[in-house]
Parts: sequence; structure tokens; C-alpha cells
Amino acid sequence: MHDVEINSLYSVSKRIQIKSRGKIFGVVRENYLRTDIACGSELCFEECNVDRSDKMSMLPKEVKHYVIPFIDVASTFMEILEQPEFKGIIFAQTVVNSVQMKSLKHYRRVCGYIKDLERGAVFFPNEFFEETYLHRREDETIASWQARMVYRVGEWFYEHLGGQIPIVFLTDDGENIRMFSKENRESSVMSMKEYVEKYCGKEVLTLYKEIQITKDEEVDGRHKDYTEHLKPEFLEAGIKAGKFICGTINVNKHLASTEAFVSHGGENTKGTGDILVSGMRDRNRAVQGDRVVVELLPKSEWKAKATALVQSEEEKDEGRIWSRGADVMPTGVIVGILQRNWREYIATVPSEDPGAMERAAGRRILVCPFDRRIPKIRILTSQQKKLAGSRILVRIDSWPVNSQYPQGHLMKSLGKIGDLETEIDSILVENSIEVTPFSEGILKELPGEEAAARWSPDPLEVSARRDLRNTLVMSIDPIGCEDVDDTISLNQLENGNIEIGVHIADVTHFVKLNSMTDLEARKRATTVYLADRRYDMLPSVLSANLCSLLGSVERYAVSVLWEIHPKTFKVRKVWYGRTVIKSSYKLCYEDAQDVISGKPMEEMKARISEIRNLSGEQLKKKYSELKKNLELLSSIASKWQSSREANGALNLESTEVQFEFKEQSLDSIKPKEHLEIHETVAECMIMANHWVARKIAEVFPVFSLLRLHPPPKKENFDELKKCAESKGWSIETSSNKHLAKSLAGCVDEKDPTVNFLLKSLATYAMVQAEYFSTGSVPQEKWNHYGLALDKYTHFTSPIRRYADVIVHRLLLMAIEKSDWWKGEETTNDLFTNHQLQELCQHINERNRSAQLAQRMSSQLFQTLYFKDLPISDPRCIVDAVVYSLRSNGFLVYIPAYALKGPVYLENKDREVIYAGKHGLVWQRGVVTQREHFVKVETLEGTDVYRLFNHVTVGIQLKGSEAHGHELSYVLLDKKGFKEDQKILGEDRKFNFLSAARERVSFDDEVSSEEDDVQSSAPESAAFRFFENMKILGQEALPSSPGDSLT
Repeated sequence: MHDVEINSLYSVSKRIQIKSRGKIFGVVRENYLRTDIACGSELCFEECNVDRSDKMSMLPKEVKHYVIPFIDVASTFMEILEQPEFKGIIFAQTVVNSVQMKSLKHYRRVCGYIKDLERGAVFFPNEFFEETYLHRREDETIASWQARMVYRVGEWFYEHLGGQIPIVFLTDDGENIRMFSKENRESSVMSMKEYVEKYCGKEVLTLYKEIQITKDEEVDGRHKDYTEHLKPEFLEAGIKAGKFICGTINVNKHLASTEAFVSHGGENTKGTGDILVSGMRDRNRAVQGDRVVVELLPKSEWKAKATALVQSEEEKDEGRIWSRGADVMPTGVIVGILQRNWREYIATVPSEDPGAMERAAGRRILVCPFDRRIPKIRILTSQQKKLAGSRILVRIDSWPVNSQYPQGHLMKSLGKIGDLETEIDSILVENSIEVTPFSEGILKELPGEEAAARWSPDPLEVSARRDLRNTLVMSIDPIGCEDVDDTISLNQLENGNIEIGVHIADVTHFVKLNSMTDLEARKRATTVYLADRRYDMLPSVLSANLCSLLGSVERYAVSVLWEIHPKTFKVRKVWYGRTVIKSSYKLCYEDAQDVISGKPMEEMKARISEIRNLSGEQLKKKYSELKKNLELLSSIASKWQSSREANGALNLESTEVQFEFKEQSLDSIKPKEHLEIHETVAECMIMANHWVARKIAEVFPVFSLLRLHPPPKKENFDELKKCAESKGWSIETSSNKHLAKSLAGCVDEKDPTVNFLLKSLATYAMVQAEYFSTGSVPQEKWNHYGLALDKYTHFTSPIRRYADVIVHRLLLMAIEKSDWWKGEETTNDLFTNHQLQELCQHINERNRSAQLAQRMSSQLFQTLYFKDLPISDPRCIVDAVVYSLRSNGFLVYIPAYALKGPVYLENKDREVIYAGKHGLVWQRGVVTQREHFVKVETLEGTDVYRLFNHVTVGIQLKGSEAHGHELSYVLLDKKGFKEDQKILGEDRKFNFLSAARERVSFDDEVSSEEDDVQSSAPESAAFRFFENMKILGQEALPSSPGDSLT
């Protein structure tokens, strides 16, 4: 075997260029050429692919030809090569190496393309293959030698495959076309334009033209708006010497043109970062998320961050925003960019008069990105008239030093502004969320829907598991939940102890490591939940069927079982392993809570399907058993939670709304209602996650996936402390234990909103919890600050989180390794520490994107309801609570809708709003901010607004077609609104979507009566309501007077 390997190699010397620290060096390397490299084609008849992994892509046999791009095409037109029209692409090593030299980000993009099994593309190591390696001629340029190397790849493929398929080379280099078109071969050399016109559709041709225009156009020679970035060697030297600081730039979306911050190495940084960069000139062409190098200004030039509420995107700095007081912070200018974070951006083509559109045809125009933090982008397009009023997808190509704006090109149009599907697509693209259907290859790995409906546990598999089918197991989830990850069981043991179990869907039984399904789930990382839909991480045959722990069906699970003391509820024993269960009850939170609260049995019988058909003693027995288990479960969880809170666990609040689904459509949107049963279920899941984390970290201390939550910076609590002090309370933040104790004492018996808002401010002060590999973080930093646990992970939701899938595999490996009866050493078939840490970073990023998309979706659906309501409508007049002060207004929380936003006391004309004898009137005056209040002073008198004051506000719609509409809040009365309970009900909850449906249905009925036409179905009315979004970007707006801890 060794002789064969040696005989298949021989060495050659090769002179190459290496780029290091901004300099290019020529070095000589010795290459070992092989004779046994596989072609990767399904047409091969020489069996050279026998040892090729089935996880590597193959060149398909059903395509008309194979495509080999030259270096120029792979570097410039990757967006076109990624179109579905392209399959069967061969990327030569020479090409990929050159791309890597030019751009590491672009190189990763090419690698990702090749790894995608659906693309049918291969990487061919031509520089290590005897048949394709060519020696460089004397006096031959590197570019010419590289071109010959690439062309030789095509020649070899054509000969190797016996002429079964033509080879097409793609290049826009005229010299390459002249040189190789003369070759008398059955392969053709085409320009990108020729190929696209011959083989692709109009959309690809349009994309090509946009890229080509951008590529060909030279920047005009006007004066420089910015300064040149320093060379890499100067930046590196400056960083080492301490003269420069590197970090990531974060733009303030409320002051996008004037305020940005650079975070430099502080993992606990929250919100604003560490170094202020004021204005676009000092930002020096850096874009949100770029890795930049900053030079600090002299302390005399340091400034403070803005304290005023910004009333419009166009509002410019007039000297009032920046201040030279005690709050100044380090301020600097950007002198270089280490790594660009450019991505695809949603933007809007401005709507102008037809004449202006005609005059602009064929010229560069400015488009406005949806993300306020991104500057306007200059693109050249001949479709401005067609695209006006549309959401489009653009990409930045460059930002020359003499251009005020970055330059880019149009990729495609998403649709008209206001159309629901266009707006949802925009949210997904903005957060880099792909929602393509699962491929045929993935679906072939899994049982079909019919087979899944007939599925039952395999007796052999059951014999290897702990059988819990006769144990009372129940799930407790939101109404309409289909992907049931977790169930809970309780069992009274003969020795007097209690056995409590958490049983989680055994996803890894169906999803094998590195299968196509596994790779796709890894890529998606999480299920994405929006207001009216969800995008699953796993195909529905798994998420809503085989892996979902539905009621009265047998399912595989991975379980954690504790034997606990019957009175203290302390853990005496723990067992981990695979089980088979049959859930006895599928309960929703509300039903479970009502059982505990003592609702009548007959009422609950109608609501709980599992006892609906029972009667008499059988019903009493079943219901009594269920009630007893739920009450015991609640007592155990409460005891566990109290123990954690005694150690410093935080019980914080959020102001997010809750979305409820019914029959695959959104049934209601309302402020999240906190029930005791929520805490009960959450505590059981926290307990399971903690004990699994202990197990895997004990067995695999170097490559376990855990979740850490670091303590926040002390300054993050400044707002919280200030608010508490206004009520005479003191907040101690030296530890989570002290913080929890302080918050527990901040209770206003007359106004429960106060404690809620203080907990909400504490939540905002937190940094986001993240996944990590244990070998990458010192053990003293593994703690979870919010939960007061030394080790924590995510184990309980493998249907919707890929991190949990990894943890399941680690746990099962740990169980196997701990089984000394087997007498075998368990090997790590998962990931190394480095691989796992990279995967954790990917999952963290995907989770953040999913959370942002969910939040943006929530905002979209809230604006749907208010878009047609005048401010005089009773539904727009609500009570609000002041919780944060600014120099020109304050921020309020609206309990009725769980909304937060700014209220302005000063308008753009420098008028202030004062409550005089004629009501609230805008007039000349001054707004002054103090620590615990803000006051308005006019000639008529003074108004004072203190923290936690109740005021009355009106809700309106504002915004622009470029950035989307949002809710604004107008002060209507300096006193709180007392009539809201009559309008909204005593529980102060509001169902946005149901109310919207009622309005639309009412309008439909009126219209139908006038036309003497029968009223349409409610579903149609709802769909027409959503279609009304189209009007959103066309109507004139009414004028105005002014991620989780666990």
C-alpha cells in the first residue's frame, strides 16, 4: 500500500507569490504531483471516483456541457454563476487560489458554492495532478501561465471523459479568448455576455448588464470627499504600538449620518460600544459591521453621545446634539478598514416625476437602503422608471475615496412597496435568512407523508430503550403548537421518592450526522418564527410528525429522569438515556393553568380532548390524577426556582408581544401574558439543560457545547439605577444575587407597572447569551449570569435549534463512554474544539438574525392595524408610562399594547408643547432635562414630567417608503388615561389582528349590502386585509404635531 502511494507522487518546484502584511513575496515551493486524482464526474467510465466521498458534489451527467471559469469570471461574476441556470462548473485550483489571494470573503463564497451538493460543482486540484500541471515558461507572465493551467484542465476533462460532453470556458479577458479560441478542440471559449445571451434567461442577462456597467465605469476625477486608508503594514504597526485601535463599527440607526461607535475587544459591550465616531467624514467610508482601525482624537476634541430624541432621518447636527460635559467619551477617526462586512441590501428606488425618471435613464441614481445604518448607494440602471416604488436587492462593489456614496449594482427586484409578500421577503433578506424549500435529496432521506402516518416504533429499537409508555407523560405548549419538542412526567416511586422526567424528541435517531438533512439543519441553525408563518429548520415530516411528541402516539425520546426527595425536592439520583414514550396529554398553557387554578371539571372536560369523551368515575379519576400531577409539578418547579433565585437568578421581564397560531394562520397578537405554568415548564427545561450541561462537560471538557451569559458592564445599569432612585430605591449591581434582591424590593403597591419597567430596564442592560465550545473559553467564564448556574446548555428543543441536536449527540456519546460495562473506548465522531467553536459562532449569528426578523415582523403587523385609524379613534388613545428621559422628550411604555417609543416635547421648529388653559399647544419655550424629570418652560408656565408618570398618548403611523412605516406617539394629556379599561377590557390586552379582521369583515358586509351580494368567508376578508398593505406605500401620511437570557 505504501509503495502504491509513493509511486503515485513525484515532485516539481514552483515559484509562487505570497501576500503577507500587505507585501507580496516571491517564494519557491516544492509540489508533489499525483497520478490518481478523481475527476468527480458522473460520466466517468474509468472508475476514478470509487473512493470519492458521497458528501462531495459530483458533476452531473444530464447537463449539456461543463463550464470552467477563468480567474476573471470567478472573481467578478460569482453572482451569475450562482444562478440556477449554471450547473456542472469545474473550479480549477489555480482559479480558487487566485480568488483567495484577492479576497478571503469571496474565496469563502466560492468554497461554499462548491460544498453545496445541489450545485453540481467540483473543485479540481490541477496544480497537484501530473496530467494537468504545466511548467511555467521562461519570460512567461504569471497571468499567462495561470490561463494555460486553467485551459489544460478543460483539455484533460474532455479527453478523460472520452468526448462525451463539451467543455465551455468563460472569460472576459480578450487575450485569453484570442489565445485559446484558435485551439482545434471540441471546447469553446466564450465571453460571459455571449454565454448568458445564449443559455440564460432575461433576469440573468439583466444582472450581467448591471454588474458589467458597474465594472466598466470609471470613477470621475473630482475632489476627494474622504481620506485615503492607510496601508496594511502601517495599520498593523500602529495597532502594535498602541497608536491605533481595531474593532467593529456599529452605527446608531437613529442618527445614522452623525453617530457611530467602535467596539474594541469588550465581549460585554452593550449597545453603543467604546469609541465614538462622529460624522460621515470621520467614519471615512466604513459601513455597519466593518472591521475598522481607529485613531483617537486629542481629549479636547472628545464628544458625548446624543441625548436628544431624533424626529426625522434628515435632522442634521446643529451643535446641540454633541456636548462637552461630564459624559464625553473617547472619540476617534477611522484610518483603515481591515475587513469589509458588505452583504446584499434591500433598498428602494426613489419615486420621482416621470420626466426626471426619463432623464436619469442610463445614469447612476441613489437608492435608499431599508437598513437606516447603511448609507445611500449609487447604482447605474436603465430601469429606474420600472423600479420606482419597489423594493430591490443591491450589492456594494466599491467606495472610492472621491465618491460621497458607495457604488454598487442592482441584483433583482423583490416587488412593490406595501405588498405583504414583498415586505416579508425584505425582512428575510435584511437578516440573511434563506427560505428555499427542502431539496429532493433531503426529502428522499426521510419517510414520505404516507409512511410517516403509518410509522410505529421498531421492536428491536424499543428493546434498546427504556420503555415509559405506561408512565403519565404530558406536553404543555402554546395553543396550536405542532412542533412539540418536550414532555414532562411524574411518577411516585415505591421507596417514597418522586421521579420527575423531561423527555425530548429524539431528532438524532432520524437525522444522522453529516446526512443531507443534517447539513441543511446545520446551515439554517434555527426555526424562524414570524407573525403569520414559520420557516422550519427540519422538514415537516420530522418537525410536525415523527419527532413531534404529540398526544396519544408513541415516539422516541431522549430523557433526563431525576429521583427527588418527596419533601425537599432535592435530587438524589439522575438518569440519562434513550426512551420510548406515549404522551397522555397535549395541553396548552391556558388549560394547564386553569386546571391548577381549580376551574370546574365539566368546563375543563370540554377543553381537554383526552378526557372529552369520559364520564362518571372514570372522568373523576382521570381529572383528579391530572390535577394532582400538575399541582405537584408546580410545587417542585417553584422550589427549584426559589433555590436558583436564592443564588442570584434573575426573574426579568420583556415587552415582546405573543403570537398565537391556529390552523396555520395567525389567530391573535397580544402582550405576552405571564402565567404560573409558564414558570413551571421553563424551570423543568432549565433543570434538564443544566444537568445535561454538567454531564457532557464532565465527560468532554474540551469540546462540549455550552451556553454562557456573562455579567454586563456596570455602566449598563445607569438607566436602571436612575429610575429606581427616582422612587427612593437603591439598586445594587455588584452581583446577580444583589441585583435580584434589589429588584425584588422595588415594588410600588399602587402601580405594578413600575416593577415591570425596572425589570425590563434590567433586561436591556444584559448582554446576549451565546453558545461556545468548552475548549475555547476558560472554565471560570462558563457561568450563566441570568440563571445563576455554573454550567448551562440547550438540550430541550432539537426540532427548532441545531445547538440542541449537537448536545443530544454529545450526551449520547457521554452516556456510552460512561458505560464501563461495555469496556470500549468511545471516540469523538463529532467536532474538534476549533470546529465546534466556529459552528457555535455560526449558530449565534443565525439566532440573532431570527430574533431580529421576528421583531421586524411584529412591528409590521402592528402597523397593519393602525394604518387607517385617525388619532381621534378610541383605539389610538391609550395610557402610557414614562420610563426614560431625553433632552427633548421621553420614552414611554404602553401597557395595553406592550409597545415602547418616544414622545417629543420639542418639535423641529424648536417649539415646545405645553398644557395650558386651552389644552396642549405648541409654542415658544425651553425643554430642560434633569436626572429624574424633564420640564417644559414657557411664558404661560411650566410642565414637569417625572419618571413613572402616567400620560395619555395617541398612536399614529409615520415613516417613509424607504425604511418602512412605524408607530409614533403624540402627547395628548399630561395626565394618565383612565378610560382605557373600558375600551380594552380589564385585562388590558388587545388582539391587533382579530380587530383588524373585524374591521375588514365589517367593511365587506357593508359593501355587500350595498351591492346586494352575499358576504364572503372570513378567511377571504383576512386575506384582503393583508392585501391592503399595498396601499401603505402610496397614501400620504397624516401630519403630526411633533434574544433572551436563556
